[in-house]
Amino acid sequence: MHDQQKHRNLSTSHTRSSAPRASPKTVSPHVGFYKSFGRPIAKVFLGAVVTYQVTYLVWTKLETDEIKQQKRNKVLELETQLGQLSS
Repeated sequence: MHDQQKHRNLSTSHTRSSAPRASPKTVSPHVGFYKSFGRPIAKVFLGAVVTYQVTYLVWTKLETDEIKQQKRNKVLELETQLGQLSS
């Protein structure tokens, strides 16, 4: 019997007295907006920055290649003129 009473005491749960809860704070509209849409806005911003950086790097690479090709063409042209003058 003693074991049964011990088991009963362990299995019963004591309910806590429900203390009056504080009323929920009013949330600012700005805070509510950024809690709801902060992560999507950050993802779009990050995507835009990455897209800009990739586009900028590709543009710079193409511009550099074009300038190098123009300089090679100029050097070839000048070498041809030099060869004609020395003949």
